[in-house]
Amino acid sequence: MNTVSFIKEYDNIFPFKVVISLLKYLNKLKFKNAEVIDPTKPKGAGIHRDIRKAEVFDFFPNAKSFTEVHYFNLLRKQFMFMIGEYMRSINQNPACAPIEKILQITALKYEKTGFYVPHCDHSGSIPRTLSLVYLLNNDYKGGELVFVNPSDTNEVLKKVDVQPNKLVIFPSNFMYPHSVLPVTEGTRYSLVSWFL
Repeated sequence: MNTVSFIKEYDNIFPFKVVISLLKYLNKLKFKNAEVIDPTKPKGAGIHRDIRKAEVFDFFPNAKSFTEVHYFNLLRKQFMFMIGEYMRSINQNPACAPIEKILQITALKYEKTGFYVPHCDHSGSIPRTLSLVYLLNNDYKGGELVFVNPSDTNEVLKKVDVQPNKLVIFPSNFMYPHSVLPVTEGTRYSLVSWFL
């Protein structure tokens, strides 16, 4: 198996009325500038708009908003189910590499000129096993999720079609650098999550 075969796409994981409701909810929220961890920067973690230009909203299971708690639980349940589907699709015995927990659920908002340079999701300070990206809308241009060659990040190995209600799951390790191309028109919404 080549590495690209471990990047799996799943369509229509929720009824569209759930997607529309979630998008309406996200449009009401206050997002904050996304941070990154960059060991080459003097302060390490922080807002580095030359690396990542996006905004985030983190969902929490114990939030004050019942709506946020509802979405967190709904998303967590479906994402955990889909991780099981992923493990079966790669013929991985769950006992050999058990996924123990979901680490986080974050909404991402990329407005015009928003992007994220090639990066990997696992690091020593933030260990992650599997990554998940859930695309919510397609009324924007640019903003494609692309996977690049680990030894030459200019070489695109896989570009994910922009399609609402699409879920992408892949290993978080150094073999799966990925990026979000610049948004040229509109606003891109997605959810990301990581598993350990």
